[in-house]
Amino acid sequence: MPIRLERGGNPITCVDDWFKHAPPMGGAHQWQDGYSAKELAKAWCAEGVTPAPPPALVSLLSSIPELAALHFDVG
Repeated sequence: MPIRLERGGNPITCVDDWFKHAPPMGGAHQWQDGYSAKELAKAWCAEGVTPAPPPALVSLLSSIPELAALHFDVG
């Protein structure tokens, strides 16, 4: 389930775009492998594929009847 990610009208299609348009408050200091900001970007923007919700998140939400039909369009 692909999603359109953007910030301020700027598309985010990869981890580098995420840092460019939506960096963490601590900037490059917090943009490290293993830090939550970059790991979140990597989860939503897997290399070589269109941005999409992480499969584990989709699975979790699908297990809740009220959220099973939830569809992500824009983030």
